[in-house]
Amino acid sequence: MPALVFPSQFKPVIGSSGEVKYRINRLKFADGYEHLSPAGLNTKQEKFSVTFPGLSYASKTTLIAFLDSLQGYKSFQFTKPGETTSQLYRCLEGYSYKSLGGFKWEVSAVFTLTFSPD
Repeated sequence: MPALVFPSQFKPVIGSSGEVKYRINRLKFADGYEHLSPAGLNTKQEKFSVTFPGLSYASKTTLIAFLDSLQGYKSFQFTKPGETTSQLYRCLEGYSYKSLGGFKWEVSAVFTLTFSPD
């Protein structure tokens, strides 16, 4: 089954942050020599924080319904701000939402890079 596509009507705040780490096998020897090698085929680990401010109640509900449909383990295609190609992500850590007053809402989540569709 192909991965879902993140709804394009929701745009994260510019300045959303990300973090990249690499999985590496590290073997240290007594003489100080150290051998490094990649840990698997896809060594890049990326987390990308996104915030969607100023949503109406209906938009907040639609966005949350999409995230809930993923159940934390299903992947989806997402294009980061300023980029033209999408990558597969999961919303492993859930999301948070809050009222901004004046019938406006904010939804925040962390998207984690994945390399398999489910």
